[in-house]
Amino acid sequence: MPGLERINLCGRLIEGTRRNFLKYYLKKCPTLFHVCYDPIGTHRKARAFIGFLFGFVAAVVLYEGIIVDLQFDTYTSIFLGAILVVMLSIGCASSIQVRCICLLTIPTFLGRSGRNVLRALVLGYIIAGPIFNLTYNAKEVVRTFACTMQLTYNLTETRFDLMFKPFQQAVLAMKTDANELKDTLSSVRDLMSPIVEEIEGEEEMRRLKEENDYLDELQDDTRRSDEIEEKHEKEIANAKSEADVYEAKYKRKIEARCEEQLSHGAERCRDMFADAYDKCYDTVTVFAAWLLCWPMKLNFVCNLVQALGGSNICDPEGKVDPGIGEGYVALKRARDAFSKSLKDAKLQYKVKEMPVILDLHDATDAAQAVMHEFNARRKVFESVMMIIKRCLSFVFLRIILNAQTYHEKYLNDIEHDNVYITSYFRKIDARRKARGSLTLLPLKKIERLKFVNPYSLRPGQAERVHLTGQTVKLILELISITTFILMDRLFFEALDLVRRHSYMEYTQHVKMARSNAVFPKALYNLIIYFFRSVFNFNWNFFLWAHQNPRSVREYKFQQEFSVNVWLGIWNDVLVGPFFLPARLNGDRFLNFLENEFSDYLENIPLQQRTEMWFQLDGCPAHYSRVARTWLDRKFPQRWIGRGGAVHWATRSPDLTPLDFYAWGTLKQEVYSSPIQSEQHLRNRIVAAANRISQEQCLAATRAVFDRCNACIAARGAHFEQNLH
Repeated sequence: MPGLERINLCGRLIEGTRRNFLKYYLKKCPTLFHVCYDPIGTHRKARAFIGFLFGFVAAVVLYEGIIVDLQFDTYTSIFLGAILVVMLSIGCASSIQVRCICLLTIPTFLGRSGRNVLRALVLGYIIAGPIFNLTYNAKEVVRTFACTMQLTYNLTETRFDLMFKPFQQAVLAMKTDANELKDTLSSVRDLMSPIVEEIEGEEEMRRLKEENDYLDELQDDTRRSDEIEEKHEKEIANAKSEADVYEAKYKRKIEARCEEQLSHGAERCRDMFADAYDKCYDTVTVFAAWLLCWPMKLNFVCNLVQALGGSNICDPEGKVDPGIGEGYVALKRARDAFSKSLKDAKLQYKVKEMPVILDLHDATDAAQAVMHEFNARRKVFESVMMIIKRCLSFVFLRIILNAQTYHEKYLNDIEHDNVYITSYFRKIDARRKARGSLTLLPLKKIERLKFVNPYSLRPGQAERVHLTGQTVKLILELISITTFILMDRLFFEALDLVRRHSYMEYTQHVKMARSNAVFPKALYNLIIYFFRSVFNFNWNFFLWAHQNPRSVREYKFQQEFSVNVWLGIWNDVLVGPFFLPARLNGDRFLNFLENEFSDYLENIPLQQRTEMWFQLDGCPAHYSRVARTWLDRKFPQRWIGRGGAVHWATRSPDLTPLDFYAWGTLKQEVYSSPIQSEQHLRNRIVAAANRISQEQCLAATRAVFDRCNACIAARGAHFEQNLH
């Protein structure tokens, strides 16, 4: 109604519902109803107990709403919570005013103070959410920047390694070949020394000349050495090439040796005649000696060889192979060329000592410095945000303070918040009207602006003004909050865009040229058992079907035997087979490597042997320490297998020629007919291995390329069914 002297329909419904609820409450819970609504001073104990429980619940709510958000350490939070629980529990149990203030916090929370708390709560969530998220995203940006610096440094270092690592490895590899090169050079020198001494040696010529001259003087003969020297000096003077000079010198030495041998023979002959004469003279009388021993003085017969042979008996012409000088000159030139090539092969290097640069930081230090600087600033920012959040948490105390202020003003100021036309207001006004006193209802037009009808669905003028102002403030607050959220979302989208489009895959394309020397440096080898009745090769199998349409009938025998076979493939050569002990261990495998296999390696040229790679599987005997030590020494950084320089993938028989070709071929040959004895089995294996041609071995090694490509295409899965 215009003057608000009568309550409207909505008010009557609310008041009726309240009365009905109180009647129902009194009927169902009379004790609790009297505890709540009886006059002050009654039911002290019950009201104290209920107040204690109410204070405890209020303290827990305040603890969760304020103290937890302050983010103190655990013990401080528990201590403050305990104090709050004790104060509110005891206060609500002993004081009606404390209970009233605690109850007033509920409507106060729904009023202006509650809106301030709600703003503080939203601001706290903004700080805890988007703002801190911005800091974390900024940290990610800084980390990415630092990572980019480190990545650039690593790429530069990798590029440097790719450029200069091969040269470094070549220099280091020369150390391994240095001893072998020295041995080769020494062997060349040892081979050439006797030949040089034979052709050019002057020491022997001086000795021969002295001996021949001495014998000629004893015999009062002319010096043959002068004749030989004069003869060959003319040949040397008339020589047309260096080869003719060496050939003339060698003929001179041969002739001098011949003369020396003849002289020694004649001298020994004279000595024998003299000894015979002395023995004869001593044996018979003087007169008999004169008659019988005179033939012993006919020592001129010792010169019959020179006399009958003449001057041509020691002539080397026709007795020395023609062209010996040319061969010697070519040999000397080859030696000189070899020595000169080694002398010309100079490798010089200098370790450049970089000057010590003070305060020098590499990419890693710079990245760490950037991250350290950012973390220091982030800690300061987080500390400031934590202080702000703690200050905002205390905004909740404003509700309690406003509730206390409202309580004090309500008791002391009758005009405080006395603007609502309630049923109690109408009751007082009706009582004044009955006494004939002045009344407020119906309200005048100017009075309607000061009072509020709580039962009216349409807000009054004062309420409309207040609602409009609060709505505008809410819109402005939403705009500011949305700005932070949008900034955070924009930052996230930018980083997510970088994440989705910054992934890169690097692929190196290698062009491989095929030739007749496919894998010439790899020696594949494998050990396997051959039994009398079955070929034992049942590992690395994949089950395709439970029944084999090409199954072979196995024959059972009373006497079982088996042999252990080692086989290898190197380029187009089948190495072996070698028979090993039945039970193979590391020591027995090492014995095979040191004895039988090492003998085979000696037949391989040195250059190919130093470039050979050795591949084997990872069975326990192959993985033994002694075997790996031998392989490291014999094939340094050049053997493939378990524990080797290059690891070989387990369960990959489809990449080894022995597995996918050699053993299957031997199986068909060996088990084509029943085996009678162990020696028969060995003979079958050797014969089957000999029937494998070089073309077949070469085709098997060539197939490794196609199988590697098929394995890569199948991503490591089975691929043999896809081969054509």
